[in-house]
Amino acid sequence: MTEETANIQPVPKPSKKKNLIIIIISCVFILLICSGVIAVYYFFVQNKNKDGDDQTSSSSETSSITTITKSTTIITPASEVNIPYYFIAVHNEPYHDEINSEGKIAEAYEILKRMIAKADEYNIKLTLMFTAQWADYIYSSSDRMEELETWEKNGHEIAGHHHSEYHGGWDGYAAFPQNTVNNLRLERNKVVETTLGDLDDYINALKKLNPYINSGCMNDEQDKRVLPDEIIYDTCSGFVNNGEVGTRRPDGQDKSVGINEFILTGEVNKIKRYWLSHYIIASIEKADQVSEELLEMDKNTVYGTVVHSNDLQEKAFYTFLEFLHLKDKDGIKSRTLKQIVGERLLPVEKIDTNLLNTINSDEIDKSDDTQFGKLCGDGVCNEYEKKNSSLCPEDCS
Repeated sequence: MTEETANIQPVPKPSKKKNLIIIIISCVFILLICSGVIAVYYFFVQNKNKDGDDQTSSSSETSSITTITKSTTIITPASEVNIPYYFIAVHNEPYHDEINSEGKIAEAYEILKRMIAKADEYNIKLTLMFTAQWADYIYSSSDRMEELETWEKNGHEIAGHHHSEYHGGWDGYAAFPQNTVNNLRLERNKVVETTLGDLDDYINALKKLNPYINSGCMNDEQDKRVLPDEIIYDTCSGFVNNGEVGTRRPDGQDKSVGINEFILTGEVNKIKRYWLSHYIIASIEKADQVSEELLEMDKNTVYGTVVHSNDLQEKAFYTFLEFLHLKDKDGIKSRTLKQIVGERLLPVEKIDTNLLNTINSDEIDKSDDTQFGKLCGDGVCNEYEKKNSSLCPEDCS
């Protein structure tokens, strides 16, 4: 070995501890660099996505607004509907002691369903007035009861209709003793029909459709004693609801009978009642006449109409509905009987109790044949219609 070689000192090896520290520092440094790169990457990506989300959100909001604009129905305020408030009552007749009476009710029921469907289409609410015979017919079928429940849910009022002993087409439910009933029926119809029960029986039949029934048309124009205690809201007082309080006029006489400027109130059997008046739309011609009347009326009054569930008046009903839909496309001014009274759309006027409860012999003599028993528009020109040909030209022309 040379001297030079001998003088060379060996390089000392690093300790294991020092190596570990170097490795850790290197790893930390690499991690910091990677974290920075990742942070920068996500910063730009997130900003890009945010811009995209903002654009999407803006587009979505615009789309949502557009959708809302398209789907929202703008309802015309009642103040802008240029006709008065109105109600339509539908009378469903008893066909008592007639041949194939249930068959006639079944046929009329199908007509009624069509009428209600059309009213629903236009958001027009009906006051459905049923006789006891109809209550029995509907109650006997679960399907028909379901239909009735649907009608009520859709806002139609379930009410009653009564043909008293004074009526040309009595429904068989009596307010008086049998001997009185017999005399009245012989006088009115030349025959004594079957008595089905008293007014309690009548109301109990209707309660199968509506346990809380308290409205209807009870044919009390002639005699308030035929008015059941349960009926508080009625449309058949025999008095008009315009002009001087206490003025009598049959509801088939002229279209002014349907004008309601006030709600009539008074006591029968010590029970406070409320009445509106109505006009019978028995033909398309009368539907047109009523339409013209509505255009001339004060917009804050109420016009009351009645139609029957039969072929002829179904057509008149549709004619009237088309007019109402044209002038009140959302049905804003449509009301039922109880709604008009309950909302106090009109002032209330009290009628003298004695006048209210006085038997009206004039009404007994003439009204029933034209309005119900031999209905104006049925194609039959009866004796009273012959004497008053202008009342029912469609029957006596």
